[in-house]
Amino acid sequence: MTFARVEMLFLIWVVPLLLLVYLYGWRKRRIILERFADPRALVGLVPPGINGRRRLRAAMVLCSGLLLVVALAGPQYGFQWQAVERHGVDLIIALDCSRSMLAQDIQPTRLDRAKREIVDLLAMLQGDRVGLVAFSGSAFLQCPLTIDYDAFDLFLNVLTPDYLPMGGTDLSASLQTALAAFNTQSAADKAIILITDGEHTGRGDPEEAAQAAQKAGVKLFCIGVGSAEGVPVPMGGGGFQKKPDGQIVMTRLDEPLLTRM
Repeated sequence: MTFARVEMLFLIWVVPLLLLVYLYGWRKRRIILERFADPRALVGLVPPGINGRRRLRAAMVLCSGLLLVVALAGPQYGFQWQAVERHGVDLIIALDCSRSMLAQDIQPTRLDRAKREIVDLLAMLQGDRVGLVAFSGSAFLQCPLTIDYDAFDLFLNVLTPDYLPMGGTDLSASLQTALAAFNTQSAADKAIILITDGEHTGRGDPEEAAQAAQKAGVKLFCIGVGSAEGVPVPMGGGGFQKKPDGQIVMTRLDEPLLTRM
């Protein structure tokens, strides 16, 4: 017999403490009753068998507490060997979560449409490990490489522009973070799917980051989301973003940059 969370067994000290509370309560009640009436009168005032029922209820509560602590510790008995064989590639999806991805030139928004396409991609994967990098002005690994697509979906659903601390679109940081997420010792083929509107505002050169991925043997696929004509960038509370001179900020797909990458 082993326990998955053996530290939970320390909670077993709650059971004797609860027993002391019951003993104190019984003693306190007995003292109050003795002060209230003569012992011979209490026979007629106190319903018969009530003390036995109180003891039985206390015993059941204590046993329930003990069993609850054991259950929280996760008792485990025996084992089962299961062979898991994995085929496929290691795939990192880098998703642009900047505020320009809320533009509605693609319905319902660029970001929502990108998420739907990623969900459709997950349905086609078989044995491939997939990870998620979220980026705007900065990038971080939202979900490490996994074959648990349901868990990946949970990490994907919570992504919004407000989820990231910095505004903008740093394509270089997204590729660098994605490259760092791969296991260099793994012999599996590696690929990055970059989903963005392509408007790079970071300091680094995204084409140099793409070349670094190529040198590392990682294939890069860029998916542009948006139109080349340009649309206003929505604000979080309604309306559109404006420049200091009052002009509305426009966002458009930078397809030439993604093509070069």
